[in-house]
Amino acid sequence: MSYSPQMAAPNNSLALASVILGAIASGIAFAVGTVSYGMDPLLLILTLMVTGVPGLLAIIFGFIGVSTANRLNGKRRAQAVWGIVLGFSPILALFLGGILRAGFIGL
Repeated sequence: MSYSPQMAAPNNSLALASVILGAIASGIAFAVGTVSYGMDPLLLILTLMVTGVPGLLAIIFGFIGVSTANRLNGKRRAQAVWGIVLGFSPILALFLGGILRAGFIGL
C-alpha cells in the first residue's frame, strides 16, 4: 500500500509512550527503593502514588500498543511488551520492598 504525501504512514506511538513512562516509573521506584529502609510509611505511600500513575499508564498504553502492533504486522510490538514489563516493575518493587521492610524492622 502506498501512501500519498498528505497521508501519514501508520505508526505505533503508544508503544513508545509506554516504554518511556515505564522507564520513568521504574527509575523512580528503584531509586526510592534503595533509600527506603527506615523511611516514613507516609512517604512510601506518596512514592507509590507518584510511581503508580506512570506505571499504570505504561501498562495501559502497552496493551493498546500490542493490539495496534497486531494490526500493523508487529510494528513496535517489542517496545509495547517492554512498556508493560516496565510498568509492572515499580509496583512489584515497591510491594516487595514493603514486605521486606516489614519483615526486617517489624512494621
